[in-house]
Amino acid sequence: MAQHRAPHTLTAGTILVARSMGEQTDVSFYQVLKATPRTVTVRPVAAAKDHDHQAMTYRARPVPEAFTSGPFRRTVVNFEGTERIAVGYRLNARRWDEQPEHGSTYA
Repeated sequence: MAQHRAPHTLTAGTILVARSMGEQTDVSFYQVLKATPRTVTVRPVAAAKDHDHQAMTYRARPVPEAFTSGPFRRTVVNFEGTERIAVGYRLNARRWDEQPEHGSTYA
């Protein structure tokens, strides 16, 4: 479970996704604005959600360039073969695989 701080492969325009797990699953997306060999500057972007209200779930896709707040810079860490950045307490974002992300809600 070694963490490596070697140069990463994230570039400007790359979309990252974070999924918080708990009683409900929240999905958030981030767009890379700038990359250095060890860090990225990202901004959160809006998510387009297709809701299934009966099942209280949704499928989310990012809306590139639809920024929801200001930029921040993070160190990229390779953890078990996946490049990640910390975006919150116990919350990491990884490269989005261009497939809808599943989330859940209470209402």
